[in-house]
Amino acid sequence: MDTRAAFVLHQFFGLAYADIAMVIGQSPDACHQHVQLARQAALQRLSLSGGHTGLPSP
Repeated sequence: MDTRAAFVLHQFFGLAYADIAMVIGQSPDACHQHVQLARQAALQRLSLSGGHTGLPSP
């Protein structure tokens, strides 16, 4: 859950790692690691799906 929270807070709300650290109770370095792991997982899922997100095209 911390990985998802860190990713969402950073990517969608623009919070800095230090701010995320206060929210989830971990160090800024740990938050950075969570964001990196979530980003890699998302990219891998997109790669496995052929780049299809399941969302309609604009």
